[in-house]
Amino acid sequence: MSIFERQDFIDQANSVIRNFGGIPREDPYHWRLKTRLGLLILHVDCNLNGFGIGVVYTQFENAKRASCEVDCDRLNGDWNHYYTDWTVKEAIDDFIFWIRRVMP
Repeated sequence: MSIFERQDFIDQANSVIRNFGGIPREDPYHWRLKTRLGLLILHVDCNLNGFGIGVVYTQFENAKRASCEVDCDRLNGDWNHYYTDWTVKEAIDDFIFWIRRVMP
C-alpha cells in the first residue's frame, strides 16, 4: 500500500465517524461515539507494523454490555478493526457495516 492510500483510508474513516455523530477528542483516542451499546472511543491510524492500509482502534466504555452483542474483549472493551489485505473502498465499506451494527 502506498502512503497516499493509507492517508486516504485515515481521512475517509475519520469522515465516517464524523458522519455518524462522532465527537472529536484531544487525547490519543480521537473520537467519542454514542452507540446503542454505550460510549465507543475510536482512533484511526496507519497499521503500525506497516502492513495494509490501516486500523481503527476502538474501545467500548461498558465492555461487559458490548461483549454480549459484538466480538469485543469482554474485559477491556477493545473492538479493533485491522485492514491488512483490503482496498480503501473495501475497508471503508466494512467499517461502515460494523459501525451501523452498533448505532441506535
